[in-house]
Amino acid sequence: MECSQGFVAAEVDACWCDVAQALVVSVVVVMIDKGFEFIRQTTSNAQAHANDTQPRVCRRAWHRL
Repeated sequence: MECSQGFVAAEVDACWCDVAQALVVSVVVVMIDKGFEFIRQTTSNAQAHANDTQPRVCRRAWHRL
């Protein structure tokens, strides 16, 4: 296939297995990214819950003694 400017288009030799492999790799990358995001959200929610369940201590309680 020649272009009007004299360049020849490169021929692409890709089979369906190459396309499928690329799609699988992209899905795995997305799953890993979402997994890290889930872990980060879970740990931050657990930390927030731990902070809420700790007894609240008045910082000026020593004044009342």
